[in-house]
Amino acid sequence: MADEALPQFSSWLGDGPNEPVTPGQVTAALGDERLAGLAQASGLDQSTVAETLAKKLPTFVESVSPDGRIDQGLVQSRSASLDLGELDLLSQTLDGFNDWLLQQDGPAR
Repeated sequence: MADEALPQFSSWLGDGPNEPVTPGQVTAALGDERLAGLAQASGLDQSTVAETLAKKLPTFVESVSPDGRIDQGLVQSRSASLDLGELDLLSQTLDGFNDWLLQQDGPAR
């Protein structure tokens, strides 16, 4: 999913600059069904969910993947600064990206 629809994802895992992502790319990467589920769970409309994720994902993923893999401990500690809606969106989205990472090179930390 992430490698095809969000090629920027790899830039977020590294130490270099984060490539931006558009709400349309987030929508394409997640798919309409998952985006609709996130919108329903968060109480936001789908366009707001996609916009929020497009703004927050690059920096958040970078902050929770210091060695190029998502560190679940960091996800929990850094999510304290997010509001509940953002946390839910990012958490569910990272689950999908973690699946992609597992397929690439083993378990995320």
